Amino acid sequence: MPASIRRADPPGAPAPPPETPFVRHRVVPGGSTLSWTVTGARQAPLLVLPGWTSNLTVDWGDGPVGRFNRALSERFRLIRFDPPGIGLSSAGTPDFTLDGQVAHASAVIDSACVTEVSLLATGFAGPVALALAARRPELVKKVVLFGTAASFLADDDHPDGIAPGLPDAIERLVRADWRLGSRIIAEMLLPGVTPQEALWYSEYQRICATADVAGQMLRAGCALEAEDLLGEVRAPVLALRGQDSYLTTASVLRRLVRAVPDGRSRTLPGSAALPYFDAEGTVVAEIEAFLNPAHSQLTMRELTVLARLREGLSNRAIARELGISEHTAARHLANVNVKLGVNSRGAAVARAMELSLL
Repeated sequence: MPASIRRADPPGAPAPPPETPFVRHRVVPGGSTLSWTVTGARQAPLLVLPGWTSNLTVDWGDGPVGRFNRALSERFRLIRFDPPGIGLSSAGTPDFTLDGQVAHASAVIDSACVTEVSLLATGFAGPVALALAARRPELVKKVVLFGTAASFLADDDHPDGIAPGLPDAIERLVRADWRLGSRIIAEMLLPGVTPQEALWYSEYQRICATADVAGQMLRAGCALEAEDLLGEVRAPVLALRGQDSYLTTASVLRRLVRAVPDGRSRTLPGSAALPYFDAEGTVVAEIEAFLNPAHSQLTMRELTVLARLREGLSNRAIARELGISEHTAARHLANVNVKLGVNSRGAAVARAMELSLL
């Protein structure tokens, strides 16, 4: 990995990179092997749909993408995978069509043995998430979109989309000079970030994919669309965008949330079309509040007390283990009971399990 891949990190001695999660593999039609991981002790599963280049190892390291994923893993049972030919997944015959990507996501969900999952989609994954929610309503609980939409190319019904000739031009640039192409894509997706952050992301893309596969994914991704499926999406949908983003305009999100039966949108500070350079943790907080509102109401200390409560510890034992007074432990438990609407220790644990807080 080039040393400059870490230039987006803050000054000071960097913390050692976290241990890479165990990588699993799943063979899919076409001869490709999907690589995927699951992390986090929470019961609420969240599948991240890769909307552009990814790499399961780099995406867990000490860079911006890794920090974002680890923050999610603290709150959810996080499921990630690399598309065919990207990151750790072998190419075979890459299939970046809508049907192919929905099949890949379904294969990972089935491999993870979950019966209900929420989705997080960025980049080109918006149509994939919406199509998966429409086609498998019994499986998809909620959908979060960041900087993405149901379709991308401009037409008479979608005048603020990407100019039809732009994907071809960028694909030719990517294939001719992947170093320059990755820099241009970084500047398009991340306007407003620092030059070091843009350089980090341009190098990150080249680590994740070859020019040939990136070109294929770019061309196919821009052509994806799920507009005709929006009325069939039964899962609640939250669409997020940066307030100064020009790739996902406010009008695009308004049309999307009007078309799905249960949709809402939020505009956040910033202009990036990707959520990783989120120093304040705003995006993670929005995701958590939408996917698990009860969890977002509890403090980390209250969640820790809940975990010890599930182990059968008394208030005195909890206080001793956490280095707090018994009175403080009791106060935390009282706050938990009020927030969860229960009045006993056993009921608090049962309710927490029901809400996937433990």
